[in-house]
Amino acid sequence: MADDLLEPHWAVEPAAGPVDAAQLFAEIEARILQHVVMPKDLAFACALYIGLVWVHEHATYSPILGITSAERDSGKSTLMGVIGFLTRRSVLSVGISAAALYRSIEKWHPTFVLDECDELFADNPDLLRVVNSGWTRGQGVIRCDPETNEPRMFSTFCPKIIALKGKKMPDTMLSRTIFISMKRRLRSEKVDHFRHLDDSSFQRMRSQLARWAQDCGEALGLIQPAQPEGFMNRMAANWQLIFAIADSLGTDAGARARAVAQQIAGVIDMASAGVALLRDIKIMFEASTLDYLTSKAILENLTSDPEKQWAEWSRGKAITEKGVAQLLHEYGIFSRNVGSRESQTKGYRKADFKDAWERYISPRPLESSIFPSTRPPPCDDYTFAEKNAVDEPSVDGSCRPPSSSGREKNGPFSSEINAVDGWTAKTSKIDPSGNIGGTDQEHGGTGGRRSRRSRRATVSCEPVISEEEFQQEIASAIANVEAKIASAIADDDPVCLRCGVGANGWGPLVPCGANGSAGLYHLRCWTEQRTKGGRRKPALGPEGDSLDDLK
Repeated sequence: MADDLLEPHWAVEPAAGPVDAAQLFAEIEARILQHVVMPKDLAFACALYIGLVWVHEHATYSPILGITSAERDSGKSTLMGVIGFLTRRSVLSVGISAAALYRSIEKWHPTFVLDECDELFADNPDLLRVVNSGWTRGQGVIRCDPETNEPRMFSTFCPKIIALKGKKMPDTMLSRTIFISMKRRLRSEKVDHFRHLDDSSFQRMRSQLARWAQDCGEALGLIQPAQPEGFMNRMAANWQLIFAIADSLGTDAGARARAVAQQIAGVIDMASAGVALLRDIKIMFEASTLDYLTSKAILENLTSDPEKQWAEWSRGKAITEKGVAQLLHEYGIFSRNVGSRESQTKGYRKADFKDAWERYISPRPLESSIFPSTRPPPCDDYTFAEKNAVDEPSVDGSCRPPSSSGREKNGPFSSEINAVDGWTAKTSKIDPSGNIGGTDQEHGGTGGRRSRRSRRATVSCEPVISEEEFQQEIASAIANVEAKIASAIADDDPVCLRCGVGANGWGPLVPCGANGSAGLYHLRCWTEQRTKGGRRKPALGPEGDSLDDLK
């Protein structure tokens, strides 16, 4: 109803025809960059969050978008203004109380765009609880109805965008927030002045967003997209719908969104003091050959770096052994007697940290590949010596170093200088002593020159694959994919009505159209079906290369 419209830009009529979503989100990103100096990838993340706002009714989780900067005059308010005209039913405010927040949600179902929140959550536990509860659908607060005086539930579930200098918020709120870090504009960086007024461009994009949400929102809410390595629990939930939106825009957009998410997650340290302590102690054990560390050694290591929080833990004083024990106690880790019988002292055993490390320390990214490697295992029979850039393998196919007469002269080249494995894209570990970057003296050299005889090491050396072998691998991979497609057809497995590929091709299959009446599609194929019509030729996978193209 018109009476419910707080602002004129709340009145949005969905576009008459289907929307090219990829083009629309590119235009949103461009409009942000027209007025704000920021990395393109972060502008892309903001555009995806704007999309999340429009399909929010189908979301399970509602992450906060936090616009932050180290100093003032960094473009936060301008970005908030642009986002305000692109989001659904935006309410721009410079602060809010807990009661006003949930009563506004009850009345308008808005998107909150809150600026100047530097100290908003300091000493305001009621507001913090209300905001945190709004991260999950179905959550709310129980308050007495002002008219009937009867207790009732008020929903707190709605999109929230906040701007603040720094990250002065509790860790419970940090974990619910996706941060966009802004920097002050240089004189050489030119942007158009933003007048904080609605215009025809904003109106058109809001109309297209409304139509896009109407067509795709329900399907997007059903998708469980693939998560980057290390994304789990709340971090994965924050990005779930954003990744689904990005995947619907195309393979490149999905990969770009995950790269941006990893970048943002990498610079935002949401670890509590306890997790930070677990991480620091893990590093100490990795550098030690013992299965225990004394409390004294841990304390000396923690307080040796004046920039870490341990150096001024409480009232300007360094953390104590008691302080360490209190933090570790929360994870079920206790000090005990360690060391030899003659010199026992208090300390911690490595085995006691295993469970806490696995649960609270994010794992390192794992290597992955599309095709399984058919390479022979690396050999370690190799003697270092100066050799040429191109060597021919032995006639028998082994990895022994060729003789001087059996290699093509291509100029002198030291095999010790960043030798890169062509399949793993990593340099070989060549130090025979296990010490990285040792001195000449450590390697047996004198006077700045090392002896050749002392330069023995273990490396990974593999014969170069021939063109014939490469073509055989490609043919094998194609035959494998063809067999899987034929098997899926024979078993009546569901396939996309546009591209003919099953759920493992372009992502999950979801029912599209009103109540699924249009049938099963990949979300990207459904977008193309509505905008382009026709049918796509069956594809090998997310890269879009058909089997005929590969042949």
